[in-house]
Parts: sequence; C-alpha cells; structure tokens
Amino acid sequence: MTKKDKITVIVSVISGFFITLACFIGGILIASYTPKSVRQKIYNYYADDKNYLTLYGDVFFCVQDYNALLRVTVNLSEECVQTLNREGKKKYEANKNYSYYFNAANRDVLTENGFNEVLNEVINDYSVKYYRVDKPVTLIVSEGFRIKTDPTVVSVTAGDTCYLDFETGKANLLYYVQHVMK
Repeated sequence: MTKKDKITVIVSVISGFFITLACFIGGILIASYTPKSVRQKIYNYYADDKNYLTLYGDVFFCVQDYNALLRVTVNLSEECVQTLNREGKKKYEANKNYSYYFNAANRDVLTENGFNEVLNEVINDYSVKYYRVDKPVTLIVSEGFRIKTDPTVVSVTAGDTCYLDFETGKANLLYYVQHVMK
C-alpha cells in the first residue's frame, strides 16, 4: 500500500466517523423536537378527563438525593383493578408495579402543601430514596400519551388530606404540554 493509499484510507475513515456523528446528532435533535401539531394532539388528549385513572394500592414515592419527588410506584390492589376493569381499563393487573412521574409544577405544589413531611423513608439506595405514607394514598394519573410523554401524577390524596387537587395538577400538565414541551 502506497503512502497516498494510506492517507486516502485514513481520510475516508475520519470522514465516515464525522458523517455518522453528524447524522446521530441530527437524529437526536429531530427526535427531541415535538411539532406544534403533535403538541396539540397531546394537549387535546390530556384535556379530556376520561384519560385519567384513580389508583390506590401499595404506594412508594421515589425521591432523588436533591429532595425532589421523581416518581411514584403503585402496586395496585385487587379492588382497584376490579374498578378499572369495570371502567374498561383492562390492561392493569393486581400486585404489579406501575410507575408514574411528577412534573416540576406539581412537585412544587406538593412541597408547598407539606406533602414531604408525611413521607416515611423505607429504603435508602445511594442517591435515590423510597418513601411511604402511613395513610391510604389515592392518586389520579394520566394514562400517558403514546408520544413523548410519561404517565403523570395529577392528584395526590393521603388519608383525608388532598396535597395536589386534580384541577391544579391537570392545569399544570396542560401548561407543560402547551408551553414547555419542545
């Protein structure tokens, strides 16, 4: 192989690498942008009250090390699953874990309403801690739109105390979809 051939091979390999890298970065940028028409479909989906579920069972709250509620995991009770089945929501099973997320505005409402004070630590796993509440917890959650959104908590009640009401939680989710989601 001549010196010229070696240089050609090296330039080709380097060029191929940068072209692949550019395609990868471009794909990420395109995938991270949600066109306005898709955002409108997501907004319309979350604006409809029938796309929310009331859940209860064994509930664990996951908190990051910077004390922000991250998600909640619910192990649904038999009674909850039977209620969901009567409502036509057949994809849920008892004694199975389902995870739901909190958006920033709803986390803030929970904190302002003192929800963090009723959490009792049960597991401390490095930077993530899991908590329970001593009272029965009822959640209202979105089922999650199929594109770009995770199932989201929009209401939290522990015992007789509502820490995040449905109207506020839903309004915060709709605001996020309309103004924050990219």
